[in-house]
Amino acid sequence: MNDLPLISKRRTMEKLLLHLGFKKITQQTCHTLFKHEDGRVTSLPGYRGKKLAFPLLKLILKEINLAAPQYNELLKLWD
Repeated sequence: MNDLPLISKRRTMEKLLLHLGFKKITQQTCHTLFKHEDGRVTSLPGYRGKKLAFPLLKLILKEINLAAPQYNELLKLWD
């Protein structure tokens, strides 16, 4: 059983990254790059209002070193 939601709003993920201490480094037409002071880096597609597919969500969580249970708890802040 998968313990990750299949989709998440892009804006919610952006809020989560900022909450975790990530800073917006650059924003291009298609992607926004986020970097943490400890060196972790990830990017989000630039399509506001769109939802993140499971494979992309899983990749982002891996890049930011965040486990699914932690992610689910943090999502409750904005749902």
